[in-house]
Amino acid sequence: MKKGLLCDGGSLGLLDDYVTPLSLPGKTDLRVESVLPLHTDITDKAIRVQFNLPVNSQTAASFITIEPPIAFKMTSGHTHLDLRGSFDPAKTYQVKIARGIKAIDGSEMRRDFAGAVNLMKENIEPQVDFVGGGFYLTRTGELNVGVSTINVDKIVLEVEEVFANNLVYLLSTNDLGEGSRYNDWVYNMEAMGRMVHEEQIALANRTNDEVVTPINMREFLDAERHGIYRVSARVANH
Repeated sequence: MKKGLLCDGGSLGLLDDYVTPLSLPGKTDLRVESVLPLHTDITDKAIRVQFNLPVNSQTAASFITIEPPIAFKMTSGHTHLDLRGSFDPAKTYQVKIARGIKAIDGSEMRRDFAGAVNLMKENIEPQVDFVGGGFYLTRTGELNVGVSTINVDKIVLEVEEVFANNLVYLLSTNDLGEGSRYNDWVYNMEAMGRMVHEEQIALANRTNDEVVTPINMREFLDAERHGIYRVSARVANH
């Protein structure tokens, strides 16, 4: 830059000529650094292919194959490609990337790549919850609840009547059973209310996947039963 160069709005120019050497890095070959399972949630199954350079996602798909064959959708990040599909966690997949795939700067991968990946992850602890969390059901409604489970094949469903004289106390807690209040409720169940129905229910179970089981409460609450009832579910034998 020549001396005298002015900045925007300035009156004093550059005092001397400015010269500095600059070395531009040469092109490097594109290469795969890793192929790993990607777990974002229990429904999202993906394989992440990490490269050393940003990849041209417009042309990359034609260089990638998966065995056993499975349809997949590809999304790209800065230096990675995510391959999403209905992967079976029990299977091991071979991800093959043919030489010639290009980075954004035109660098090519010179050798074919193949890597094995398995999407199996450590088993999630058994979980039971109601879909949507706790809520009130009115008798005039459908009385349907959804029980969400993970790694559970049998639950115990309990229906407890809350004694009318305890409603003010229980409602003042803003909760009919959670945290320490839940423990108090279980401990004092005979004082607070009574069990009107208890049943074990077998469920479908898919390892590490959420299963939602619809349960209709009408069969547990006949026409003669009035008042407030607390419904809970827990893993059988727990």
